[in-house]
Amino acid sequence: MQETMKKKTPPPGLNNVTMPFGHSVRLHDFLETLTGLEGLAKLNLGTIGENQKKRLLDEGQVFWNHFISIDHTPSSSDLLRKLYRGLAINCKPNQPGFDQIFTVYLQSKPTETLDEENITFCDIQVKNRKQNDELEGYSEKWTPEFAEMKLKAQNPYLVLYLK
Repeated sequence: MQETMKKKTPPPGLNNVTMPFGHSVRLHDFLETLTGLEGLAKLNLGTIGENQKKRLLDEGQVFWNHFISIDHTPSSSDLLRKLYRGLAINCKPNQPGFDQIFTVYLQSKPTETLDEENITFCDIQVKNRKQNDELEGYSEKWTPEFAEMKLKAQNPYLVLYLK
Protein backbone atom coordinates (compact mmCIF):
# COMPACT_ATOMS: atom_id res chain seq x y z
CA MET A 1 0.00 0.00 0.00
CA GLN A 2 2.77 2.43 0.95
CA GLU A 3 4.59 1.85 -2.36
CA THR A 4 1.43 2.56 -4.34
CA MET A 5 0.80 5.77 -2.36
CA LYS A 6 4.35 6.91 -3.20
CA LYS A 7 3.73 6.36 -6.92
CA LYS A 8 0.31 8.01 -7.08
CA THR A 9 -0.28 11.57 -5.91
CA PRO A 10 -3.42 12.22 -3.88
CA PRO A 11 -6.30 13.95 -5.58
CA PRO A 12 -6.53 17.67 -4.76
CA GLY A 13 -9.02 18.85 -2.19
CA LEU A 14 -10.19 17.64 1.19
CA ASN A 15 -8.57 14.22 0.92
CA ASN A 16 -5.42 15.55 2.61
CA VAL A 17 -7.48 16.80 5.54
CA THR A 18 -9.74 13.75 5.95
CA MET A 19 -6.93 11.18 5.55
CA PRO A 20 -3.86 12.86 7.09
CA PHE A 21 -1.73 9.68 7.22
CA GLY A 22 -1.95 8.67 3.58
CA HIS A 23 -4.46 8.73 0.78
CA SER A 24 -6.65 6.31 -1.09
CA VAL A 25 -5.41 4.68 -4.28
CA ARG A 26 -7.20 2.84 -7.03
CA LEU A 27 -7.48 -0.91 -6.47
CA HIS A 28 -6.13 -1.30 -10.01
CA ASP A 29 -2.94 0.61 -9.08
CA PHE A 30 -2.51 -1.35 -5.84
CA LEU A 31 -2.82 -4.68 -7.68
CA GLU A 32 -0.26 -3.55 -10.28
CA THR A 33 2.19 -2.74 -7.46
CA LEU A 34 1.44 -6.01 -5.66
CA THR A 35 1.77 -8.27 -8.71
CA GLY A 36 4.27 -6.33 -10.81
CA LEU A 37 1.93 -6.72 -13.79
CA GLU A 38 1.22 -3.60 -15.82
CA GLY A 39 -2.31 -3.23 -17.13
CA LEU A 40 -3.45 -6.37 -15.27
CA ALA A 41 -4.30 -8.11 -18.55
CA LYS A 42 -2.60 -11.28 -17.26
CA LEU A 43 -4.25 -11.16 -13.84
CA ASN A 44 -6.77 -13.98 -13.50
CA LEU A 45 -9.72 -12.79 -11.42
CA GLY A 46 -11.60 -16.05 -11.78
CA THR A 47 -15.26 -16.23 -12.71
CA ILE A 48 -16.17 -12.60 -12.09
CA GLY A 49 -18.20 -11.09 -14.94
CA GLU A 50 -16.59 -8.47 -17.18
CA ASN A 51 -18.88 -5.65 -15.98
CA GLN A 52 -18.23 -6.52 -12.32
CA LYS A 53 -14.48 -6.80 -12.96
CA LYS A 54 -14.47 -3.43 -14.73
CA ARG A 55 -16.41 -1.79 -11.89
CA LEU A 56 -14.15 -3.27 -9.23
CA LEU A 57 -10.91 -2.27 -10.96
CA ASP A 58 -12.05 1.12 -12.33
CA GLU A 59 -14.01 2.40 -9.33
CA GLY A 60 -12.38 0.51 -6.44
CA GLN A 61 -10.42 2.69 -4.00
CA VAL A 62 -8.37 1.29 -1.11
CA PHE A 63 -6.67 2.89 1.87
CA TRP A 64 -5.04 1.38 4.90
CA ASN A 65 -1.87 2.00 6.87
CA HIS A 66 -2.12 -0.61 9.63
CA PHE A 67 -3.89 -3.83 10.64
CA ILE A 68 -6.15 -4.53 13.58
CA SER A 69 -7.27 -7.91 14.93
CA ILE A 70 -10.99 -8.28 15.47
CA ASP A 71 -13.10 -10.89 17.25
CA HIS A 72 -16.29 -10.41 15.24
CA THR A 73 -17.44 -10.71 11.65
CA PRO A 74 -17.39 -7.25 10.05
CA SER A 75 -20.43 -5.69 8.38
CA SER A 76 -20.40 -3.04 5.66
CA SER A 77 -20.76 -0.30 8.29
CA ASP A 78 -17.73 -1.77 10.15
CA LEU A 79 -15.76 -1.81 6.91
CA LEU A 80 -16.65 1.83 6.21
CA ARG A 81 -15.43 2.89 9.68
CA LYS A 82 -12.23 0.92 9.18
CA LEU A 83 -11.66 2.54 5.78
CA TYR A 84 -11.95 5.98 7.37
CA ARG A 85 -9.39 5.03 10.04
CA GLY A 86 -7.00 3.39 7.57
CA LEU A 87 -7.47 -0.07 9.06
CA ALA A 88 -7.11 -3.44 7.41
CA ILE A 89 -8.33 -6.48 9.36
CA ASN A 90 -6.76 -9.63 10.73
CA CYS A 91 -9.81 -11.85 11.15
CA LYS A 92 -10.64 -13.76 14.29
CA PRO A 93 -9.22 -17.28 14.63
CA ASN A 94 -11.30 -19.80 12.69
CA GLN A 95 -13.23 -17.04 10.90
CA PRO A 96 -15.24 -18.82 8.22
CA GLY A 97 -13.85 -17.95 4.81
CA PHE A 98 -11.33 -15.16 5.41
CA ASP A 99 -7.88 -14.47 6.93
CA GLN A 100 -7.35 -10.75 6.28
CA ILE A 101 -9.68 -8.14 4.81
CA PHE A 102 -9.27 -4.61 3.59
CA THR A 103 -12.10 -2.35 2.58
CA VAL A 104 -12.65 -1.42 -1.06
CA TYR A 105 -14.81 1.62 -1.75
CA LEU A 106 -16.54 1.74 -5.14
CA GLN A 107 -16.32 5.41 -6.02
CA SER A 108 -17.81 6.46 -9.33
CA LYS A 109 -17.76 10.20 -8.50
CA PRO A 110 -14.84 11.44 -6.36
CA THR A 111 -16.87 14.29 -4.86
CA GLU A 112 -19.70 12.14 -3.50
CA THR A 113 -20.13 11.61 0.23
CA LEU A 114 -19.07 8.14 1.39
CA ASP A 115 -22.00 5.73 1.34
CA GLU A 116 -22.24 2.28 2.91
CA GLU A 117 -23.93 1.01 -0.28
CA ASN A 118 -20.58 1.39 -2.09
CA ILE A 119 -18.62 -0.77 0.36
CA THR A 120 -17.04 -4.01 -0.71
CA PHE A 121 -13.81 -5.74 0.25
CA CYS A 122 -10.70 -7.63 -0.71
CA ASP A 123 -10.05 -10.83 1.19
CA ILE A 124 -6.55 -12.21 1.53
CA GLN A 125 -6.38 -15.99 1.88
CA VAL A 126 -3.03 -17.31 3.06
CA LYS A 127 -2.34 -21.05 2.82
CA ASN A 128 0.93 -22.70 3.74
CA ARG A 129 0.97 -25.67 1.40
CA LYS A 130 2.80 -26.75 -1.73
CA GLN A 131 -0.15 -28.24 -3.59
CA ASN A 132 -3.26 -26.34 -4.62
CA ASP A 133 -5.29 -29.39 -5.67
CA GLU A 134 -8.12 -28.37 -3.36
CA LEU A 135 -8.21 -24.71 -4.42
CA GLU A 136 -11.57 -25.02 -6.18
CA GLY A 137 -13.13 -26.63 -3.11
CA TYR A 138 -11.86 -23.86 -0.88
CA SER A 139 -12.82 -21.05 -3.25
CA GLU A 140 -16.51 -21.88 -2.88
CA LYS A 141 -16.18 -20.79 0.76
CA TRP A 142 -14.63 -17.41 -0.06
CA THR A 143 -17.89 -15.49 -0.18
CA PRO A 144 -19.50 -12.91 2.11
CA GLU A 145 -22.40 -15.32 2.69
CA PHE A 146 -20.14 -18.15 3.89
CA ALA A 147 -18.24 -15.72 6.12
CA GLU A 148 -21.60 -14.48 7.49
CA MET A 149 -20.80 -10.88 6.55
CA LYS A 150 -23.78 -8.56 6.48
CA LEU A 151 -23.23 -6.15 3.61
CA LYS A 152 -25.72 -3.43 2.73
CA ALA A 153 -25.33 -3.97 -1.02
CA GLN A 154 -24.26 -6.87 -3.20
CA ASN A 155 -21.10 -5.48 -4.79
CA PRO A 156 -18.25 -7.26 -6.56
CA TYR A 157 -15.41 -8.32 -4.25
CA LEU A 158 -11.91 -9.68 -4.65
CA VAL A 159 -10.14 -12.65 -3.05
CA LEU A 160 -6.34 -12.85 -3.21
CA TYR A 161 -4.92 -16.32 -2.66
CA LEU A 162 -1.34 -16.33 -1.38
CA LYS A 163 0.70 -19.44 -0.76
